[in-house]
Amino acid sequence: MDAVAGAFAALNEAAREIVSGDSSWPPYAEFDAEAFGAGTPLLAGLMSQDFEQFFLDSASVMLPAIQAGFPLAARFAVALNAALEDTPGVAVRLAAAVLSGDEKALDAAAEQVDIPAPALNFLLQEILRPCLRRASERLGKLAAGELWFKSHCPVCGSRPDMGYLKEKGDESEFLVSKAGMLWMHCSTCGHDWRFMRLVCPSCGQNDHERLEVLSVEGCPEERVHACTECKRYLPVADLTKWRGPFNPDLAPIGMVHLDILAQERGYIPLVRRPWNSFG
Repeated sequence: MDAVAGAFAALNEAAREIVSGDSSWPPYAEFDAEAFGAGTPLLAGLMSQDFEQFFLDSASVMLPAIQAGFPLAARFAVALNAALEDTPGVAVRLAAAVLSGDEKALDAAAEQVDIPAPALNFLLQEILRPCLRRASERLGKLAAGELWFKSHCPVCGSRPDMGYLKEKGDESEFLVSKAGMLWMHCSTCGHDWRFMRLVCPSCGQNDHERLEVLSVEGCPEERVHACTECKRYLPVADLTKWRGPFNPDLAPIGMVHLDILAQERGYIPLVRRPWNSFG
């Protein structure tokens, strides 16, 4: 597990260089309060030719980093790099397939570039992640925490790959408990936003009797929030008990034992990541 964490840490480091680069993408969005309040992410409508070039620039950094850190994915990274170089416009189509969450579109894209769909999804997610993290840094300030209590990211629209509890800041029983406020961490762009306690982020179930908390004895700072209605689960870190530094990008990798526990009980991850895909 240390080797896996190290490989993903190296990818995060490579992504930081892209995020801090000189590209002007994305442009600042004109804030549409009505659309935002209805659940439209800030990034909607900002995919353009400028984005395609930024995606290709990201691929030129991330694909070699994947080759170095993930030997089993190396040949697929080479194949994807060749497809991006040889087929004009394929970058936008591939990005759209992943961002839409449309499995049929991803399968069609995988067939087009002759890469297995799971491998292609991993490669594209890692290329997209720095692109959308840059968007989070530039647009995230528009997504004020008190205006957004939805289960998808206010910046890019992706689902969270983990949640965390921190000290409460108000007395709203719907949002906080003795353990603190619940925040979500976006699986793609890294934006954090507040979410409602005792609500399933997958199906919206708010019957506490259908929501389950799983943990391991001796690790009160790590837990899984699971829904018996839709069978989805989310790892959650309790920062009121957390020991040492906390990095929401890497923390889920250290909680794989809880992924195993949840999946043994029939639950499915809210977001599939390489470290929680066992079958």
